[in-house]
Amino acid sequence: MINAWEVLEFRKRLESDPENRDARCSFHENYEWLEGYWRSQFCKHFFDQVWEKYGDYYWQNVPEIQQIAQKFAKLPPVGNNKNPDYSPTDEVINATNLLQTLNKTPSTHFRALMIIIRQIRNNLFHGKKMELSDESQYQRNKGLVKLAKIVTDKILEFLNEAEKACA
Repeated sequence: MINAWEVLEFRKRLESDPENRDARCSFHENYEWLEGYWRSQFCKHFFDQVWEKYGDYYWQNVPEIQQIAQKFAKLPPVGNNKNPDYSPTDEVINATNLLQTLNKTPSTHFRALMIIIRQIRNNLFHGKKMELSDESQYQRNKGLVKLAKIVTDKILEFLNEAEKACA
């Protein structure tokens, strides 16, 4: 359970770390816009349909996507906010392992990357993950959000081109 003191302290921490605050805000907005677009395009089960339709395009045409995927592949799997110890789900472990191979399955690799991005979003914005006492965990979360922001920036930047190419 999060108490009021923790919320206020975390807000103070972010005010003194504008890079993290800006990345969190941008990532949150990016994901909100993407999810709104995806839902309007695909309705039910939109997450699976996004990677099926656009995965190859993004993986093959936006080099930053693969570069960020390689960075995620080198990190321990992102934990799950629903587990008391933040242990990762099998889905995230498998996605991380798949990114370590970086073989010739673009849509599958894009899906794996998006599973990790979604978990970061769920942890930080639905799981209310606020790290105050563990500096290394704060820095890890900050790095994860920064990488997720870059990926969602690129997805949005190329959204029109992807839509045209995959029509």
